[in-house]
Amino acid sequence: MNGYRIKIAILLILSLVFILRTSGKSSRAQDQEAEPLFDQQGNLICIYQRIEGETCMETLRSQAEAALIKTVALSRRASSPVIKKDRRGQIWVVWEEWATDQSRIFLARLEENQIIQPRLISEEKGFNLAPDLSFDLQDSPWIVWINYQRAHYRIFVEEIFSRKTWIINPVNTAYAPQIIADFNDRIWIFWSGRSLGEDGIFCRVYDRQDWLPISQLNPGDEFPQTSPSVSLDQNGFIWLIWSGYDGQDYEIHGKFWNGTRWSKITRITANQQENDLFPDVSVVSGNRPIVVWEKTGKDGSHIFLKYLERDSWSREIKISQEKGQHSCPRIVAEGERIGITWRFQDEVQTRLFFFHQLSEENLPDKSPPETRMIFNPSLDEDKYAGFGDSITYGYINFEAAPDKGYIPRLEMLLDQQFGETEVVNEGWPGEKTFNGLARIDSVIRDHLAQYLLLMEGTNDIISRKISMDTTVFNLEQMVQKCIDFGVFPAVATIIPRKDWRWDNEFFRDRIFYLNDQIHELAQGLPIPLVDQFELFYSYPEEEGGWRSLLSDHNHPTEEGYQLMAEEWFDEIKNFPFPPVYLQVKRVYNEILFYRELGNHLTWQDNPKIADKNNIKGYKIYRKKKDEENNQFEFLKIIYGRLEYFDTDIIPSARYVYTISTLRTDDLEGPCSPSEEDQ
Repeated sequence: MNGYRIKIAILLILSLVFILRTSGKSSRAQDQEAEPLFDQQGNLICIYQRIEGETCMETLRSQAEAALIKTVALSRRASSPVIKKDRRGQIWVVWEEWATDQSRIFLARLEENQIIQPRLISEEKGFNLAPDLSFDLQDSPWIVWINYQRAHYRIFVEEIFSRKTWIINPVNTAYAPQIIADFNDRIWIFWSGRSLGEDGIFCRVYDRQDWLPISQLNPGDEFPQTSPSVSLDQNGFIWLIWSGYDGQDYEIHGKFWNGTRWSKITRITANQQENDLFPDVSVVSGNRPIVVWEKTGKDGSHIFLKYLERDSWSREIKISQEKGQHSCPRIVAEGERIGITWRFQDEVQTRLFFFHQLSEENLPDKSPPETRMIFNPSLDEDKYAGFGDSITYGYINFEAAPDKGYIPRLEMLLDQQFGETEVVNEGWPGEKTFNGLARIDSVIRDHLAQYLLLMEGTNDIISRKISMDTTVFNLEQMVQKCIDFGVFPAVATIIPRKDWRWDNEFFRDRIFYLNDQIHELAQGLPIPLVDQFELFYSYPEEEGGWRSLLSDHNHPTEEGYQLMAEEWFDEIKNFPFPPVYLQVKRVYNEILFYRELGNHLTWQDNPKIADKNNIKGYKIYRKKKDEENNQFEFLKIIYGRLEYFDTDIIPSARYVYTISTLRTDDLEGPCSPSEEDQ
């Protein structure tokens, strides 16, 4: 056994995780991929953008050396650089450049971190973004990108040397386009999008004469399908991987093109109550697909890997080690060498190793995925959970300040109004709604708070691989998980921001669209809505306007947090809190000369309800004593009184009742503690 542990230790030393950092704040990377590539000398390089705007290239020459860091001479307005190698080994880079009212796509060769002959690719009006690059058999570069203009998404494809350009998609939306040229010199375009009300992974092929009709590669689905990634093996097979929601969580799916037809869809992951996201695929040893992705759950997120072995996928291999938020994984393979890059919080991390190091004898047994039955005990009526990202956690001027955020301020207001109250801070800085969806189950189980205050989506805005429809879907699933558990949720719109993205129509439209959808989400369920966006956006100009309420790009000042707390508080005072002092007695009701046996229910309004004029009525639920809690059935709505006489009973049976408050807008609150008839 000791020899086995020594073997594991040696493997970990050989395949070190290199944290690529420089001194001070300059080591912080933007929230986007660090693109990896093997150069002609076999070094692993990756290119990414720092928060300060500089584009950097890291070079890792071997497993045992630290990385060499250089700055690439791209404009500070550059964003999302992608590097690819042509058949002669030359390295090319394609990137976006953002201005106030548009963004454009540029292409250049990269030699020793110098940009050679940069050229403007896109001249279309609007916002041109999400470029990808491939090379045909003549080594001519082909580029695909998305043009966003007036709420329309169009996919453009251009052959660089001939300057021929096509628009290839009529679908409603399009995200994350991928391009690849096969051994027959056909050009393949893949993307995720929405067509005829269904989410899907789409494909279109150029056969050198014309573009063939669009194919949808997954069955029509009401659930989001996102983040396609493709790679070509030495047999000419195209391997396609993506992440899709299956009704419970996000899982990784895949299929391949064998030169004649597409295979059936294979489900690559099956992790309960964890989301598998943002996959990337490459091919190792010529014909073995290898997939890396981000798995997020209650303890944060990590980077995992699987490879195909004899027609079945290997077990999951954990790549990242430190506890925290690991995201944006990218993989490149050449021969047996494998390079993986990802972001760990504000850093870029890289792992370089050989495929044989993944062999079964060198790996510890994988722990089985955690499974647990969810039981719904009585929740704490005086406890709230604030759930969200860094705005919930409390940041000021990019520094953590949870003691100055809205959570402690709201708790103070609730203490003054209702008596001793606890508001739990469940804000996770940098979190996207994918992460929140994976985390929320554990939050509601661990805290058992009766109320949850949900405000999330700010970090989804800046990720161009995430559609706002997917963000709203994730929010809706979080809300549904709360309701299923018995937690009463309220949702808030996201606040405006004052960085360069606000000045761009593309990002600003995403903020407005997301908030409109949050309004519809709250109205459709219904659940309470707190319009934090409108609170900020309408702040009087004579008092400094909404920008004065932000301490940095998107985090409030202390005054901003105080206003947020008061806005939450104003809505909470109008919650339909559950009735109290429910009593149920088995009695005879005498009506003239007729005596009728039944259960007489009485209750009182919750003293937390500030305005009883907001009460429309009360909903009565009932079950038999020996039935489970999930067998409660709706009985009746009672208007204008605090009692009910239930005569529809079997005299020999015993019953249990619970009651909820119905607000005038038909919003129903949580149920009271149950009470058995006496």
